[in-house]
Amino acid sequence: MTLVPSLLSALLDTAADPLGVALIVCSGEPLPPGLVARLRAHSPAVTLVNQYGSSEVAGDVTFHVHPGRDTLPDAPQTADSVPSVGVPIDNARVYVLDAQGRPAPVHVTGEVHVAGTPVARGYLGDADTRSFTEDAYGHGRLYRTGDLAHWSESGTLVLRGRTDRQVKIRGFRVEPGEIEARLREHVRDAVVRADGDRLIAHYVAESAVPSAQLRACLGATLPAHMVPAAFVHLSAFPLTPSGKLDPRALLAPDAASLSVETYVAPVGAVERAIADVWSELLGLPRVGRNDRFLDLGGHSLMAARAGLKLRTAGVHLTAAELFGNHSVAALAAGLLERDPRLSGRDALALRPGKGIHAPLFLAHDGTASLLYAPALAGELDPELPVYGLPPTPLGDAQPVTIEGMASRMVGMIRAVQPVGPYRIAGWCTGGTLAYEIAAQLLGADEEVAFVGMLNTTWLPPGRSVVPDPDPRAEVLSWLGAEDRGEPLGELVARAVAVDALPTAVADVPEDLIEAAILRKHTVEAAAAGYTPAPVPVPVHYFSALEHDPSEPFGGWDRALPDADFRRIPVPGTHQSMLRPPHLGTTAAALTRALADAQPVSVPPFTALTALRAGRPGVTPLICVPGAGATVASFQHVAGVLGAERPVYGLQPRGLDGTDLAHTSVEAAVAAHSLELDALTGGGPVHLLGHSFGAWTAFETACALTAGEGGAGRVASLTLLDSKPPAPVATVPEVDDTTALLHLAAVYEDLAGAPLGLTADQMAPLDEQGRLRLLHERVSALGLVPRGSAPGVLAGPVRTFMRCLRTPYTPRRTYDGPVTLVLAADPDRDATAARARRADVLHTWRRYAPRAVLRLSPGTHMTMLAEPHGAALAEYLAPALENQR
Repeated sequence: MTLVPSLLSALLDTAADPLGVALIVCSGEPLPPGLVARLRAHSPAVTLVNQYGSSEVAGDVTFHVHPGRDTLPDAPQTADSVPSVGVPIDNARVYVLDAQGRPAPVHVTGEVHVAGTPVARGYLGDADTRSFTEDAYGHGRLYRTGDLAHWSESGTLVLRGRTDRQVKIRGFRVEPGEIEARLREHVRDAVVRADGDRLIAHYVAESAVPSAQLRACLGATLPAHMVPAAFVHLSAFPLTPSGKLDPRALLAPDAASLSVETYVAPVGAVERAIADVWSELLGLPRVGRNDRFLDLGGHSLMAARAGLKLRTAGVHLTAAELFGNHSVAALAAGLLERDPRLSGRDALALRPGKGIHAPLFLAHDGTASLLYAPALAGELDPELPVYGLPPTPLGDAQPVTIEGMASRMVGMIRAVQPVGPYRIAGWCTGGTLAYEIAAQLLGADEEVAFVGMLNTTWLPPGRSVVPDPDPRAEVLSWLGAEDRGEPLGELVARAVAVDALPTAVADVPEDLIEAAILRKHTVEAAAAGYTPAPVPVPVHYFSALEHDPSEPFGGWDRALPDADFRRIPVPGTHQSMLRPPHLGTTAAALTRALADAQPVSVPPFTALTALRAGRPGVTPLICVPGAGATVASFQHVAGVLGAERPVYGLQPRGLDGTDLAHTSVEAAVAAHSLELDALTGGGPVHLLGHSFGAWTAFETACALTAGEGGAGRVASLTLLDSKPPAPVATVPEVDDTTALLHLAAVYEDLAGAPLGLTADQMAPLDEQGRLRLLHERVSALGLVPRGSAPGVLAGPVRTFMRCLRTPYTPRRTYDGPVTLVLAADPDRDATAARARRADVLHTWRRYAPRAVLRLSPGTHMTMLAEPHGAALAEYLAPALENQR
């Protein structure tokens, strides 16, 4: 495969699996520092050939081979190294000549000249005697490239820039002077420079000229690749003491110089998804609904990456659509017009209300339908805004857990109402979703005023068996027919023809009926696997009097015996309670309950815990433990750091089994920052985070250094054996059984012995049964006291599960130094371990460009314990001494 380096970089950004080729040839652009190392980490078996040349010499005249191998280098290529372009091909001669035309010695930079068979006769119709001359050291023509380079001791050519200002932008040769001359026709003076794969224009004028106007003027006379992505207005150019232009002092482009339109915020989930992806790829702080991809500096390689990222968000745009250069709003409108199912990504306004009340949000039911909601909304207080929370659109990847479904709905809710207090309700399984939505909002330290369950049944995990989905059998049941082997499509067509479709799928397109059946099954299975955690807000339970008198709370009082459930009986059955004549009564009861509800939030919690007092005046070390762990996990490390160092831990909320665990890293950091300010008075801290706690430590560093007065707040930042954040914040879909097995693996690592737990053992049990089994095994290994009750694990288990399901993507980069310490993992295959370390470091550097990698003896858990804590302290000591 032959491609330019910028395309290879884009390919590595988007390919999850190793590349399925044996050889990659790069040419047409300089190979950026670090790209070889990235390819090695991603696809170690691929051989890379870096070639150099130009059209004047019939293509490429030198090559350097980076052979593929099964093992990775211990030290990745450093950021300041320059990949060699190798040695000449057989029929070409390459010279590096000084200003007098003499061969330059090894390591001395000169201009590259090419001779031999590949050299062209010259430029058509242009007698260029400067570029094409006679070869003084051989015979034939000599081409003067304008490239600067030197020979290495091994005889390979290393490029060092240009004699002129020519640059390569995505494979195109660009002379900035040509662009500057055109730009000076409209402004007083101009300088154009390359910034990665885009051009930035800096211009001097009495007042700023709209970027759209300058872009249009240049676009009328220059090709698209020569039109700058940004236009930065200056009153005068920055100069050096000698009066020359100081390029390093030129201002970076801001949003105004990049955007071509007055900013208008995106509207709706589809517009926001498009704008967020463009903002990430283009490095812009924000993208408005009227902005266009190409006008913002987008190009062909970036369009392909944008298309892939948008598809992961459920937005299917082609590169051709992006190159139509339509605005965000126009693209979203066209997408919704051709695929109305995408409207399921926004909360649906069922009743606008008067805007004086906080809205009520109604979650979809167990059949993944919102058909009950409009009728109910119509009977409620006309001044009350009511929104419906629809299921994931058919054709999209479906969430498989209640937590995943609720997280998606939290995003819909906050798009309508950014801050609480919130009011949520749902009928049938919608009540379960409403409960989990409330838990996630409370865990993000938002206020919740109302949670309503309309005859929702609790399905105990492990005891509620949901049959495997069988769309064929379901359609046959609608028809009341026997299975005679007809294709499913024919059965669906018959059901449509005889009007046999259930109400929940009556409006679903015929070709999506099977997908609708599978989605309904997914919701049912998710509800049967949901384990609720206690929340501090009262739950209003609207109980249908004719449903099941033996379960007045639908079993929820057994699931959460200490929760505040308030039963409100309403007439009818599970179905008829939301149909006339009972609908009005149910709606009136709901209206009264809403009027009486009061906002509730998670009680105050003190996270900061002293591990060692230390000496006053010494900058404290703040430790953040991993998922489900306590600050005590840092006790050994604190003990070996020296008596004068104050050491504190940030205890995660929820470990006591009573408080609700945080459901967002950002919310936890906001709470912690107040305690840190009180501790230090706004002074510096050292931050140390392990595993999931490293995310919290990193976000804390970003928060402390943001804005004015942030400089110096973080004395050091150390991240211990943490997987990097995902590029898109999506909730990891982990069921309870899988989550518990993850926790069991952590305990096994800590104890150095197996627990002997399997999915088959865990799956049939409810929460209490799983806690008893886990407690039995961990107490046998001495990890908890033998005489303790199984409930002692409730808090750590719930907190661990919540951490495992918490999405996190940093909203900003951290520019300070970061030490990333990974466990050596002696039991891991050496090749796999090196590949993992290279990948982790590369991904973390997206958010922490100055991150450096260190290895610690031990495993993920034992690296904090004796005897390995001492080695870890050695890494910490230099950083801690930098600012005592």
